Amino acid sequence: MTVSAQPTSRRLPRWGMRLSERRALLASGDALCAALAALVAMWLWTFTSGARFSGPYLLSKAPWFALLVAGWLLFNTGQYNLRRATSAQATLAGLLSAAGLAVVVYLLVYFFAPPGLLPRLVFLYFVVSACLLTSAWRLAYIRVFVSPYFQRRALVVGVGWAGAAIVAALKEFQAWHYDVVGLIDDDPAKHGQVIQGVRVLGGHERLLEVAQREEVSELILAITGEVGGGMFKALLD
Repeated sequence: MTVSAQPTSRRLPRWGMRLSERRALLASGDALCAALAALVAMWLWTFTSGARFSGPYLLSKAPWFALLVAGWLLFNTGQYNLRRATSAQATLAGLLSAAGLAVVVYLLVYFFAPPGLLPRLVFLYFVVSACLLTSAWRLAYIRVFVSPYFQRRALVVGVGWAGAAIVAALKEFQAWHYDVVGLIDDDPAKHGQVIQGVRVLGGHERLLEVAQREEVSELILAITGEVGGGMFKALLD
């Protein structure tokens, strides 16, 4: 289980993002890119429709604006796999798939809709703009937010089979999210050992000190047996 560590009195130089914060950030960025793409599409449309790009013009196209943004977010639901979102190749492939799916759905609707209802050019402008803007945003996310500054700094308590398995799993599947800074165990024979590339830093008497020094945002309890009194008090502290 995980226990959120209490913040220290000094200002932390790192911001370990939670999974929910990462999803909210991705969704907000995607929505902003879709909104900007819709504005670009509306603006480009004025050159062929003869309309004037203005407030009243945009208000008259509000239903299209909402439909385009909502549709783009719907087609990109597969892009909110946080592990996938850390790969530029997977991200770009997903955006191309979303664009292709949007085109297919548009064509299906187009052939069954009344003539003149669906503007082809504005949809083309939107898809191209949305792909470019969202690609730029997602690559910026990978460059900035998939970095040690935004990782959750974790301290694993327990160096048995469970602790070793947890460290190995985090390194293999969530290295983009967790930085395991050390291990804590009350067995003196294990102090100083390196488990899965992570050092055992001491027993319960060092837990609070290490958590503060390493700016730990999460403690991961990996003790499969009974928790001793000293360790329990240290966890509460």
